[in-house]
Amino acid sequence: MRVLPLLDEPQFDLKNIQGDILSGLPRNEQTNYYFTISDSTLFKQHMKEFIPSITTALNVKEDRKTIEDYKVKRQARLLAGHSDPKLIKNVSVNVAFSKFGHEALGIDNRDLGDNAFALGQAADAIAKGTDDGKGLGDPETLNSSGERVPRWDPEFLQRIDGFFLVTGDSDKTIQEKIGDIQSAFGVGSATPSIKHVHSISGKSLDGKIEHFGYKDDISNPAVKGFHDVVSLPPGPHAVNPGVILLGHPGDPNKSRNQGWTKDGSFLAFRYLHQLVPEFHRFLKDNVIAIQETGWKNEDLVNQLSARMFGRWKSGAPIDIVPFVDSKEVAEDQDLVNNFRFGLEQDVQKLCPFASHIRKVMPRDDRSAKVVDRSRIMRRGIPFGKTVTADEEANERSDPQTPRGMIFHCYQSSIEWGFRLVQIAWANNLDFPRPNSGLDPIIGQRKDVKERKMSGINPNDASVELEFPDQWVVPRGGEYFFVPSIEGLKQKYAAV
Repeated sequence: MRVLPLLDEPQFDLKNIQGDILSGLPRNEQTNYYFTISDSTLFKQHMKEFIPSITTALNVKEDRKTIEDYKVKRQARLLAGHSDPKLIKNVSVNVAFSKFGHEALGIDNRDLGDNAFALGQAADAIAKGTDDGKGLGDPETLNSSGERVPRWDPEFLQRIDGFFLVTGDSDKTIQEKIGDIQSAFGVGSATPSIKHVHSISGKSLDGKIEHFGYKDDISNPAVKGFHDVVSLPPGPHAVNPGVILLGHPGDPNKSRNQGWTKDGSFLAFRYLHQLVPEFHRFLKDNVIAIQETGWKNEDLVNQLSARMFGRWKSGAPIDIVPFVDSKEVAEDQDLVNNFRFGLEQDVQKLCPFASHIRKVMPRDDRSAKVVDRSRIMRRGIPFGKTVTADEEANERSDPQTPRGMIFHCYQSSIEWGFRLVQIAWANNLDFPRPNSGLDPIIGQRKDVKERKMSGINPNDASVELEFPDQWVVPRGGEYFFVPSIEGLKQKYAAV
């Protein structure tokens, strides 16, 4: 995770904000523990007792200091020739609720003022009941009753009221904490207040990459009043806190500046499967799109992949180093995010319009006002084993070993945040310019017969790349609200 400088005295009540929102819970591994509420009255009693166990932004700040101090000592031991000591033991817990959880607890979803949250992601995924007639574009199917539903894993088509996000240094530490959670809410007893419905787990890969091999988590926004803006490296400027937290300057819903919703945030969760061997096969089969005399085949594969992503695997942006990867640029905090797209106008010599990073964060392709209010705080962790040699040889994923990303992002408005990024930008063939094409990584449109993008050849922008396959496939998701500590006390716990 890219560490941004924090203010010595942040302008928020860090004891009131759940810890994953602004700076991210420390995580080497993670488990999402999904539940339904079986007894709302008992749940509120249990939650009242459990609230002190929830990790706040202040706890995270303290934990990260402890971890950094431990890393210094660990490095000193290694330099002195001692064996590599284990990771420091650490565990954190946050909690979030879906619209169904609010209904179970008698909370009016209209108080939150977010139509996407009130609708729920399963409906939004296939544009079922959406205000604008658009949806996320997920593949769909018919259930046993003949109703249209997203083609998700069945566990995510059932009701989920909420989930506990548990992160830590190891699965052992996490499972111990989950045992504490189950005891606190009576799971396994004669009087449980929740029912466990599903769990998914993820683990950081070596090098902090995702399964396609790309460095992840490079360009999250800095937040005014929380991060030290004066000390920020060059790049996109910091956003108003209300872009991420409800009830602060920049919150698009002005009515949420008081009351129990303040300091909360919406969490968009996506369970994304990645078809790695299939993606690699596509790259090898399509290098002709950017053929250059004298380049080796491996260079062509990496070049094609980089133009689809907008960065090289190291994280170096192709807008700065368009033809060769650069570890030096990737590791230089003054360079890695210090670039703009609008300078090229319609040339696409450096970065294609439809490349993934340009679609999801268009920088100066759009006004600062539009881009800034649509920033999201991304928190993702891979799940599943890395691709095997047999899978690569067969050029096909083994269905028994799924892999992908547990994707979370935080924002004060799902409409202006995740939903806009996915629908209006990634799925929009004419964003940021006419005939740009789909985002080749996460773009999806059922009404589009030809999935393609322009600008794939740096010497000829008219060359288009068709990609009939979808290599990032949504297999579950939901919209959640992450209340503040005071919000939990007022609405989710017994008085």
